[in-house]
Amino acid sequence: MIKPEPALNIPEIIKTDLNQTIITLYKLKDIQDKIRITLPKDINFADYTSNIAFIIAKDLKTNPKTLAENLAKNFKSQIITKTEAVNGYLNFWLNHNTYLKTLKLGIKNKLFRQQNKTVVCEFGQPNTHKAVHIGHLYSYIFGSALSNLIEVCGIKVKRVNYQGDIGPHIAKCLYGVINNIKEYNRLLKQPKTEKVITERGLFLQNCYSNANKLYEENPKIRDEINELNKKIYDNYNEIKAIYETTRNWSLEYINILEKKLNINFDKYYFESQTHAKGKEIVKKNITTIFGEDAGAVIFRGEKYGLHTRVFINRYGLPTYEAKDLGLIYMKVKDFNPDLIIITTAKEQTEYFKVVFKTAELIFPKLKNKLVHIGFGMVNLKTGKMSSRLNNIISAFDVINETEKIIKQKYDTENRTTKILANSAIKFSFLNSESEKDVFFDLEKSISKEGKSGPYLLYSLVRAKSILKKANIIDSKIIDNLDNNYNKLTNEEKLFIRKLFLYFEVLKNAFESYSVHQLTQYLFETAQQFNQNYQKISVINTNDLEQKKARLGLTLIYKNILESGLNILGIETVEKL
Repeated sequence: MIKPEPALNIPEIIKTDLNQTIITLYKLKDIQDKIRITLPKDINFADYTSNIAFIIAKDLKTNPKTLAENLAKNFKSQIITKTEAVNGYLNFWLNHNTYLKTLKLGIKNKLFRQQNKTVVCEFGQPNTHKAVHIGHLYSYIFGSALSNLIEVCGIKVKRVNYQGDIGPHIAKCLYGVINNIKEYNRLLKQPKTEKVITERGLFLQNCYSNANKLYEENPKIRDEINELNKKIYDNYNEIKAIYETTRNWSLEYINILEKKLNINFDKYYFESQTHAKGKEIVKKNITTIFGEDAGAVIFRGEKYGLHTRVFINRYGLPTYEAKDLGLIYMKVKDFNPDLIIITTAKEQTEYFKVVFKTAELIFPKLKNKLVHIGFGMVNLKTGKMSSRLNNIISAFDVINETEKIIKQKYDTENRTTKILANSAIKFSFLNSESEKDVFFDLEKSISKEGKSGPYLLYSLVRAKSILKKANIIDSKIIDNLDNNYNKLTNEEKLFIRKLFLYFEVLKNAFESYSVHQLTQYLFETAQQFNQNYQKISVINTNDLEQKKARLGLTLIYKNILESGLNILGIETVEKL
């Protein structure tokens, strides 16, 4: 597993110093690998804590409580101002110089060392010729935020999108198009504007939906669509022009969504590119990894604790499984990554276990380099979107409805409306553990108060306003915190400790692929900032040194909140 490397690795420093103390006191061999330095559940208790006394007490034939007390009394470290033993645990408090040194690294975006490692992160994945639904919207938002997080932690990221532009769903849509050829020809003649692109996208969605219904109900039509599917794979001229035109229409429509979300990719992959390579890989490994059954090529996963899946069907066509093998091959060829992450709905977890196992058997170097992150369903908690297509909630409807309600409620200009809507949706989607279902509550998501994207933006604008009034444009104001630390109240000192934890939050969020840890941290930090400055004044204090210290603290907060919002993919504003 790839791990971020903090520029100032404080837990490692404490671990080294504690190891030396134990060696000096008890003549034990080097036990540094046994020492765990972790964050306490509540930062009021300490900055860091360790249970090492429980681990070595048995070897030393003493009780953990006595051992911890002796270690606390004798422990020395240049970065620690106080060590305390509590019921066998060691609690450590950092000196304020260490807080500020870390915070200054954060201001310069140098919290983590740059590593010569590459992660390919695949997300989005809307198929052409079909509706881009709310699940795709989540995939875009989560995958983009995860990619940003990994990048901030010093790892190169290649963002890729994989889209199904070949297969039964395409045949269904084209069957619908052929049976609505007049409307197709009308749209074909229209000049390409965003309105026309949207019309074309919706037309294709309706064609697919109607044909899919007929496919389920009418065996004759099902056979016709299956035959059409084979023609698409075989690139028959009679269908090629319509296929290529409608594929472009779909991609242009999807591109509108990606622009709305401010999401860009390094590379787009398509099933039409991966299917041949996937089929080739499977066929080369039929006797060793795959087997044949009733004319199909299958992988018998039971011997690996998995289930059997078809990789080439009885018609000789590659399935999604084979296409994914082709895709993995292409990612490795294009980027030579140290890790490949794929984010999809959690219903596909077992599917990817099979695909990854076959990939590792075929390409042994990929072992432990393939990660699937499954996310839950996305549902509307209250209300309905303006339109639905066969109970599919459109990604466009979610965005458009959110913008509409914000415009009505806050009377904002267009750019601000879009930024607030994006912040509302993105924060709401990212605010729960990815594997859990998301319940999107439109009213709560757009609130200026409470746990929401707009709340964070308003908190950021408040900090910017304070700095603007004080005419602070130089980050050197932060140096005043070193000399005037004791001018701050206990609440402000606790706030510095909270800000200091930003690098730990990023590190832990990366290692567990848990973006929601960052949303929780940003909300708590904004709350603490707002509570502090409802009680005290930053600018209107008569003590000049205290004012400088508070302005430095405000600037640090502003920069950390901006950095966190940027990771979430939330654009910021100067005023609201």
